[in-house]
Amino acid sequence: GVALLAGKEVANELNGVHSFWRAHTDNDNGGMDTLTGCGAHNQRFAAETGWPEGTYRIRGGFAFILKYFDWLGDTSYGLMWTKAGLDRLKPDGVRVTVKEKLPDKVVVQISYTMMPARIACTTVLEVFPSGDIVLRNKVVLRASMPPMPRIGMQFFLPECLEQLSYYANGPHECYPDRKLGAPVGRYETTVTETYVPYLAPSENGSRTGMRWMALLNKQNKGLLAAPLDPKDTLGFSAHHCTDRDLHVAKHPHEVPRRPEIMLHLDHQVMPCGGNDSWSRAHSQKYLVKPGTYEYGIRFKVVNFQSQVTRPEIIERAEEGNVVNFRQPSYISVMYVFLMQYMCSTIAVTPLKVAENAEWYKRSKFMGIPLPAMLGSMVVSVGAALYYQGKARVEALIATLLSFGNQ
Repeated sequence: GVALLAGKEVANELNGVHSFWRAHTDNDNGGMDTLTGCGAHNQRFAAETGWPEGTYRIRGGFAFILKYFDWLGDTSYGLMWTKAGLDRLKPDGVRVTVKEKLPDKVVVQISYTMMPARIACTTVLEVFPSGDIVLRNKVVLRASMPPMPRIGMQFFLPECLEQLSYYANGPHECYPDRKLGAPVGRYETTVTETYVPYLAPSENGSRTGMRWMALLNKQNKGLLAAPLDPKDTLGFSAHHCTDRDLHVAKHPHEVPRRPEIMLHLDHQVMPCGGNDSWSRAHSQKYLVKPGTYEYGIRFKVVNFQSQVTRPEIIERAEEGNVVNFRQPSYISVMYVFLMQYMCSTIAVTPLKVAENAEWYKRSKFMGIPLPAMLGSMVVSVGAALYYQGKARVEALIATLLSFGNQ
């Protein structure tokens, strides 16, 4: 830790990097790869069901599609993140440029690419004589990227900043789709107490709707963070362990307690999900999709408890400058849409569609029932359109069944 004789010394300890990954939750790992990994393709009907003994529940065309779901893109978000390299990002090609050096502030631009995902990151850093720091961030996500776990920054701070005060949704953890029971208010706790010891360690302890938050030592000296634009809010979490610590641990006692504090400040964060845990059932409106994001963070040195409040505005952000999102081109969106949503049929379609259809047992080619396989593909496209609000997959299933019974 650092002996905080003056709050400004905390600013000297401030070091951060853009952050895009989180320890997977069970919902993050829901997908066809999870079904396969858990042996769903090996399940057989019991004798009392009337099916011949040893009949597989998933077979024929459905088994064929399940086998190649990974190639078609219908995997869990967790596997998508791993394939994109989000769990092993490192800054590459760091460029530091001094933009201004004035009596009242110094402006430095830091640019780099997070590899291997090729995420372009730019931070304009403004340092003031008071010790205050302003970060203006811009992030460019390629259109082929999957929905992101988070868009934000992570910082490592001294252990002595254990006391936590914040004005946000609380007092317990909450996420964009899980905050109705977390009223906005001012709360006080400790970094240690924000940790939620799930039996399977994973992402936890987040707070949404943050107007400001402060980490203090016992003398009420420390660092306060807030959105640069007073109309904006951020999300945050603070722990004595890293995302990697949570991700690799299988049991709570395997999560190490590190002396430093890992602080996440998030502009956007993945929803919790929970509609089910065997498919990608996160609500579409909460997903963090590819595009260009811009946001700002303000850090203020705190020397007294009375300073723990929303800081005064140093410089009002230009309209649309700090909080901005630009959608990728329509061609890129269509490409990603087809790759990611085309084959979500098994997750959203009851298995009885295949079990009860007579045409499922006919017209085999190389052991694969062609009508079932083609029907599965059509249902998949229908399910994808349903997710986009352009069709009702139930009507499509009914049409397929009526066609199959003719």
